[in-house]
Amino acid sequence: MKKVVHLRVFKGAKILKDENGKVENENNKVSLSYGTLEWKNYLKRLIANGFCKVEVEKLFELKDKKYVECEIPEKIKEEVLFAYKGDQTVKLTTEQQKIADLEAKLEAFMNKGNDDDKDDDEELKDLQVKYEEKFGKKPHHMMKIKKLKEELTK
Repeated sequence: MKKVVHLRVFKGAKILKDENGKVENENNKVSLSYGTLEWKNYLKRLIANGFCKVEVEKLFELKDKKYVECEIPEKIKEEVLFAYKGDQTVKLTTEQQKIADLEAKLEAFMNKGNDDDKDDDEELKDLQVKYEEKFGKKPHHMMKIKKLKEELTK
């Protein structure tokens, strides 16, 4: 399906508003067929055109030989924003990337250890209860899982 995107482009260094909040910048509506070579070339040169703001206003799709206004997908908005503002993601240096990887590994290791400790605590408590039932007294507080298992299998 053929799609036509209406962009509103504002010229100038920054958005200027009057006392009523109305935008004073010169602005124009640009209509482009989505996905065409014209669309790609326009977006490619969008940043160099001296616009202080670009927004996707409307989207029309051809249905039954008629253009119908549709909801604007996030993909198109993001594509225009990327073309206008450039890549906004923060690039990490190799050293910063190594640090981030090590921190993620450390966090995973620390969380794994905590989960094992919880399981060990539960197992220890179960074995202490079984020991008390079998021998009629509480086990020594320093007795570990391995020792309790040995005593219970005797």
